Amino acid sequence: MGIAPTLITAFGLIAEIVPSAALTEGMAWLITGLSIGYGIASSAVGRIADAHGARVAFSVTIASGVLVGVLGIALYRRMAVAPPAEEVVALYAGR
Repeated sequence: MGIAPTLITAFGLIAEIVPSAALTEGMAWLITGLSIGYGIASSAVGRIADAHGARVAFSVTIASGVLVGVLGIALYRRMAVAPPAEEVVALYAGR
């Protein structure tokens, strides 16, 4: 219930933000970032659960979700629509 909505939303954002000429690279960075984030978070919450119990670990998970939500809302205004493909191709071609 946590991974699928994140992937769907993230792929939609990547498709909107990243120029079509760099879409594969954008999605690779997305998967890499999500994998690292899930790995680090799982490790941290697992250690917290071992030391303090499941209730505290679940609180950390909820707090992290709220923090990411607030960060997403705060950074929403900074998002820009990808430039037309012709401009990106010219940029990569060095024109």
